[in-house]
Amino acid sequence: MSYIKKIFLFSAFFIINLKVTHASTHEFFSPCFTFDDTENVTGCHVTLSGRSHKGLGWTAREVQKNDIDFLTQLYKNQTVMSGFAGGETRDRAYVERRVNDSWIPRFKNGNPHGGLTLLKETDRSSEPQRIGYLVAGGGEGRGVSEVAYALCEDSCFPDGTPGIWGQGVISSAVGAIVQEWGPEVRRLGTDINIPAAIQAKFQCFSGAALERFDATASPSNPGSWKALKKNGFCAASFKVEDDETVADFDGKELTFKDWESDLITVTREYCLPIGKRFKVVGLDGDIYTVSQHPRFKERMKLHFEYQLPGTK
Repeated sequence: MSYIKKIFLFSAFFIINLKVTHASTHEFFSPCFTFDDTENVTGCHVTLSGRSHKGLGWTAREVQKNDIDFLTQLYKNQTVMSGFAGGETRDRAYVERRVNDSWIPRFKNGNPHGGLTLLKETDRSSEPQRIGYLVAGGGEGRGVSEVAYALCEDSCFPDGTPGIWGQGVISSAVGAIVQEWGPEVRRLGTDINIPAAIQAKFQCFSGAALERFDATASPSNPGSWKALKKNGFCAASFKVEDDETVADFDGKELTFKDWESDLITVTREYCLPIGKRFKVVGLDGDIYTVSQHPRFKERMKLHFEYQLPGTK
């Protein structure tokens, strides 16, 4: 083979190899996220799935317009909403604002955070049934996402559908958020091998990549805060000025509602400002971060946080 032919073949191989290498840098795969337009990073879709400890299978996807009727029904349910820190129901206008003005625009813009609809796994002959929602949205501070959730209970299903509460769905879904969604959101926001346009979309937590989850729960709703603790959430340190515990409830024979009432009494006895976070020893001997709800004076909030592994 002549010297000129060798040069030509080498040049051709180099050009072909260069094209393949260039293409591979723009390849994108994620177990949780896809895009309608990967190059421009628009139309983000989220997929999560799991199975509760009692065997109930579930999936979660980004909230869509056709979820508004369901979410309105959920937000209007007094039993469901009583478990929230404020305890108040919400109307359709509230739901439409959250869906149309907040969650859907974020996903269309290519951002990963927002509301996810929870669906119960069904047989192949029927559509998955909506059973709740999960939010991993923007939190307070750089690199923070706030987690919230609500799940249907018996009165949500007038057709006689078996109840969903007590099946371990929320615990399983929160586990998927902190063990799968969170690490993947951080990877896509920090990995130098990910295209810069995607990285930018995933640095959407006040301009930073995800580092921490925050969550709140009512002391009267143990199902909610026990799901957080089961998945590694601990008493929040954010905005806590003093680590000393104000009160010790360990071993006291109190209902959870009575515990919440006693926490209100503590805030008054110590003249703690509304909204100020302080620490107590809970009924189980663990430390809890607590504050009085700023709008609902007879309600308290437990504050939790989860730091992603490998972050400060």
